[in-house]
Parts: sequence; C-alpha cells; structure tokens
Amino acid sequence: MSFPKYGQQVIDEAKQYPLLDIPTLLASIDTESSWNPDAKSPTGVKGLMQVTNDVFSDYNKSHGTKLKREQNGKINNDNVIKVGTWYKAKIAGMFPNDPDAQIQAYSATGPTG
Repeated sequence: MSFPKYGQQVIDEAKQYPLLDIPTLLASIDTESSWNPDAKSPTGVKGLMQVTNDVFSDYNKSHGTKLKREQNGKINNDNVIKVGTWYKAKIAGMFPNDPDAQIQAYSATGPTG
C-alpha cells in the first residue's frame, strides 16, 4: 500500500501539536474521507478532514486569519489540513493521552457531528 496523498503534509502539520496522536489522526482521516480530498458528506462537510465552516470560523478567530475551506469553488485541502489538525489538537488537549475519548469528543462535537 502506498502512502496516501497529503499523508506527509498531515504528519508535518500534526508535529507541532505534541498531544496529538498522529496514528489516530491518520486513521480518522481514513474513516472520514478515505483520503479523498474531494469528499463530501450528506451533512455538508467537505474535504480530506471533513471540517465545517464553524470550525474554520473558530480557527480564524483564534488565529486572526481568514482561511476558507473552499476557494474558487474548489476545496482547499491545505487549509482543511491546517484547520482540521488544529481542531483535533484542541480536542486532544482536553483529553490528553486518551485517544478513545478524543475520538468520541470529536464525533460528538466536531466537524462531522
């Protein structure tokens, strides 16, 4: 099996968050989008990490940025990776060293919840 497109980019982004379990992050992307950068769910989330506009808004407020999930009608997976990884790291900070609780919290409150 070859390494998925965007896999190294996700790992590089995740390295800045010490509490984030990288294998769990990669597994969640596999579950959410099967590594399809154009994935769209029936709930309206899109992209590799299935991040909502609300999560983008939270990120932009906390970082003083104006990142968008889509640009010119196309999903911007660079932004999706940056924001999605940040959001998962935020949850990891709430449940350090407990990947199961992180997954449950993400599913209950996160981009696909």
